[in-house]
Amino acid sequence: MMNINSFNTMRTLFNGRIIRVLFVGLLTICFPINVLSASVKTGFCGDSVQWSLSEGVLTITGSGQMQNFHKGKRPWRGNIKSVIIEEGVTNIGSRAFENYLWLKDISIPNSVKIIGDSTFLNCMNLKKIVIPNSVTGIGKACFAGCSKLNSIILSRDLQFIGEKVFEGCVSITDISIPNSVKIIGDSTFLN
Repeated sequence: MMNINSFNTMRTLFNGRIIRVLFVGLLTICFPINVLSASVKTGFCGDSVQWSLSEGVLTITGSGQMQNFHKGKRPWRGNIKSVIIEEGVTNIGSRAFENYLWLKDISIPNSVKIIGDSTFLNCMNLKKIVIPNSVTGIGKACFAGCSKLNSIILSRDLQFIGEKVFEGCVSITDISIPNSVKIIGDSTFLN
């Protein structure tokens, strides 16, 4: 047989649980938690250019030029392993991916015309780069320090290769410079 004190204790516990369940339910309705969207980060990196980062993949979309970045002052953070730049982006900003040690893959569309200074500086795990035929200029030190870079396909319409672009790229064994190139900067293949 249950006495009145036991009954009151059980009623208090039961009411407390109901209140907690109702409170959690109310919070869920008022402030829904979407686990997927919580892991996606977004922002702007140019007047009409946006970025999104999800699970190590950085995607650049929109139209026009990416902004140039000062050392370490990019809006995206994290262990970026892959960069996808979509059609419509015309310039890749200086220092955009500098010192991303885990970056392995980059996709550059045919809309890009210029790759800025130090864009991929010290991306030590980058092994292959295909520069589309739309690119006419590669800024100074763009791939400097990419020590594992061993496969490079250059744009057939490339006109300018800045100084020190491939400095420290010790894994390069063969590269074909297209006849369209008019200027190759100093120390482009140093070390």
